[in-house]
Amino acid sequence: MGQFLENQFVHLSIKDGILYATYKKGIKINLEAAKSIVKARKEFTEYQDMKLIMYIQGVANLDAAARYYITSEEGVEHIIAAAVIVNNFFASIMSTVVRHINKPLIPIKEFPNEEKALKWLSTIKAPARHGQANS
Repeated sequence: MGQFLENQFVHLSIKDGILYATYKKGIKINLEAAKSIVKARKEFTEYQDMKLIMYIQGVANLDAAARYYITSEEGVEHIIAAAVIVNNFFASIMSTVVRHINKPLIPIKEFPNEEKALKWLSTIKAPARHGQANS
């Protein structure tokens, strides 16, 4: 796994086993962009299961097709749980819509800061995978 990856939509980095995704200011995410972001994330993490902290305040628009894709089985594959840092009204509304309308297949919760997000993520256990003993 690399230290960081940046493309036209997002900056990805890994710190202490947590994946951080910071979306670039003013971006508009449609289905094509969502697929590109998910593909980049999977390749960057080398398809390893990870917990995620997302900074979404830069997102200017997230269309319905993109929302459905990012919350689909393919979209959340290899994400154990996601903490969304919301520090503005639009980010809060966007996160709430995704959580309540699209109903992601993983635990997802909004937080005002990274410290609270990390505390919550530390309580989430990775699901047992095929061939692994339950702990």
